[in-house]
Amino acid sequence: MKSIGQPNIHINCEATRANRLDGLLAHRHRVIPERSPEPVVEAHTVLLDLFNNVSPTPDQIRLTAMAAAAAGDAGDAYYYMGEYDIAGGELMLAVQQLSLALQTPNLTQVQRQRFAARLKEIRDYLATVRLRRTSNDESGGR
Repeated sequence: MKSIGQPNIHINCEATRANRLDGLLAHRHRVIPERSPEPVVEAHTVLLDLFNNVSPTPDQIRLTAMAAAAAGDAGDAYYYMGEYDIAGGELMLAVQQLSLALQTPNLTQVQRQRFAARLKEIRDYLATVRLRRTSNDESGGR
């Protein structure tokens, strides 16, 4: 096992990378926490920083959800799995994940508002698509 970045984050890999974020993302699903939760919390924090700086890939979104779950943040884990489903075009699954996120106990007001806004955005989009389909069907597909 080789250490990347902080000494408490270990990743199974063949070659150590200098940038811990690159290492985390390149070796997704292999973040192994030691005995304390700090490495997982740090991985979650690093991945959240990714969302603030670049458009993440679906794998990066999924890794963020996994890090949130491992850090004990169920609300964010559901939220990011919803984002993963959106990235994959699975909007109904995203609605389910966001609904679960909103049902998570101990959410902050900011989390609750963010989850609710994203859920509304997806539901509004789905309603618009249904309305267009209905209009097209009634007009004979014109």
